Amino acid sequence: MTHPPDEPVASDRPRALETATESVNEQSRTAERLRETEARFERITAHLPGMIYQFVRHGDGSYELPYVSAGSKELFGLAPEDIQRFAFSLVDRVHPDDRQSWDESVAESAATLSDWHWTGRVILPGGEIKWVEGASRPEPGADGRIVWDGLLMDVTERRRAEQRLEESEQRYRSLFDQHPDGVFVLDHDGVFVSANPACEVISGYSPAELVGRSFAPLVIPDLLEMTSMHFRHALAGSANSFETSIRHKSGRRVDIDVTNVPMVAGGHVVGVYGIARDLTRQRDLEARLRQAEKMEAVGRLAGGVAHDFNNMLTVITSCSQFAASRVRNDPVATADIQQVLNSARRAAELTKQLLAFGRMQMLQPRWLDVNAEVKRVTAMLRRVIGEDISVITELDPALWPALADPGQLEQVIVNLCVNARDAMPNGGTIRLTTMNVTEDQLGEHVHPDVEPDRYISLVVEDTGTGIDPEVLSKIFDPFVTTKGPGRGTGLGLATVYGIVEQSGGHIFVNSTPGAGSRFTVLLPRADQGRERMDTPPATQIPRGHESILLVEDDHAVRTVVRRLLEVQGYQVVEAANGAQAAQALDARHGRVHLLLVDVVMPGQNGRAVAEELTARWPGLRVMYMSGYTDDEILRRGLMKPGVAFLSKPFTSERLAAAVREVLDEPR
Repeated sequence: MTHPPDEPVASDRPRALETATESVNEQSRTAERLRETEARFERITAHLPGMIYQFVRHGDGSYELPYVSAGSKELFGLAPEDIQRFAFSLVDRVHPDDRQSWDESVAESAATLSDWHWTGRVILPGGEIKWVEGASRPEPGADGRIVWDGLLMDVTERRRAEQRLEESEQRYRSLFDQHPDGVFVLDHDGVFVSANPACEVISGYSPAELVGRSFAPLVIPDLLEMTSMHFRHALAGSANSFETSIRHKSGRRVDIDVTNVPMVAGGHVVGVYGIARDLTRQRDLEARLRQAEKMEAVGRLAGGVAHDFNNMLTVITSCSQFAASRVRNDPVATADIQQVLNSARRAAELTKQLLAFGRMQMLQPRWLDVNAEVKRVTAMLRRVIGEDISVITELDPALWPALADPGQLEQVIVNLCVNARDAMPNGGTIRLTTMNVTEDQLGEHVHPDVEPDRYISLVVEDTGTGIDPEVLSKIFDPFVTTKGPGRGTGLGLATVYGIVEQSGGHIFVNSTPGAGSRFTVLLPRADQGRERMDTPPATQIPRGHESILLVEDDHAVRTVVRRLLEVQGYQVVEAANGAQAAQALDARHGRVHLLLVDVVMPGQNGRAVAEELTARWPGLRVMYMSGYTDDEILRRGLMKPGVAFLSKPFTSERLAAAVREVLDEPR
């Protein structure tokens, strides 16, 4: 019997069965290994700090999540099957503010098939917001698909820590940048690692210019060893404070107070943290306080003498004028009397100087055109200052008006120019400049009381020998002079200082030996709305007939003033004090045209007398006279606008003119 050709013979059947069995067994082993691999993969993914996913974007723009690891429960609070069952999508959960960065990063990764990295916020189903960080690698698939297999991790705590660090750094940077003192960091070699903007104010160098530069070249050479020693102590772990001086970028010296603190990292000192405070203003205030104390001491002495001295000068001047009128035909006697008058005038000027630098003179400030005053005074100076000296003026045509006493301003200009002349024995140039003190010019006037738009400046410069630093520190002290014996009293600059300070202004000096000097005078700006009060030119003084109540405690002064007034035709009633004045006024039933009263009197002062009498007789006109007025009376407003005042000593012409001016004032 024959078998079909394809039918195996009986002997082949056991071998085929064995082969089939082995195949089934291999498939079973493969399936087991696959299950073990999958289980191992699930165990690994379950322990990873994040969620493994497969993200697919189809060609039509739709997407799906074919695979999500068990980490989704910790990350999103949902099991993987829940995410897939409810089509929970990362794309739908991206925070609106971060959606654009998500879209752009995915688009770029898809277009370039480059690795995808993204950090942003997602919103959980319950509304909680988490920061996540994703990373994956794209693979192109069929039908335009792109598949990303990647890892998404929760980085919320890390982001919060970063934000806290960033906020801390911002606070530190804000304190660092906005600190009013210079704050800096130096490395072990003393090289600036960082510097805040205030360092530029102190040194003149910007933070960018300081970084990478050693501190040593900035320090005044004589102080470098001491400064370096304190730096080394800080590196050794000891914080310290000290004073030193540096050279500003402009070349000027700046005194600073420095605090060094060691910077420690990892238990080791890695550098020095420093704070530098500019002592310029403090030193300036200390110097001004010392100067003010000196002026007050000398001023009190001067004031104590000035009242009696000016009374005596008034008598000397008046009696000399009386005598001169009787000996007009005797040239010898006339010349002698003129010498007495000249000496009295010089004595009066000396007294004014003493009161000026003591800031106890009587100023009569008014609206003043400083440019006009400079032109007037320099025209006179050019005739007397010497042909080998040029006087140049640079006057701001838009200069604000100043509030100052014109006579005292003239004295300031003359004294500064005479000083400049004496500093140029071989000739040179004096330059007078005026300008408005605005914000731009404040850098030249280092003083805490100087405010922009409140002052005008008058600068007097010379090309002379300059002033030595030792003398410069006490240049405004009384009786300090660099001139030879018999060439100066040492009161010129002290007088200038007193006038300027009492006028409410400031004065500064800059000088370098061999390079001349520069004096800057700041005068208070006058109110723009105030009318000018220029004194009309002097004319012949008309006589009078009115009655005047003269109150003066000094008998000799009272006598000569009465005689001077009677010569002019006035009727004079005398009183030695306030009580006698009240009795005299009552006896005349108030029929007195003018009360002429001395300010400084024992018991009741002139201001109190005037207030009492004008309260009883409101129509009474008042004029004060004195050679010295103490601070208390000044504080009570003696020199306010509209108050008439005559300074002792005075001539008969000045007395007559002042009396006439008050009597002729309209009611």
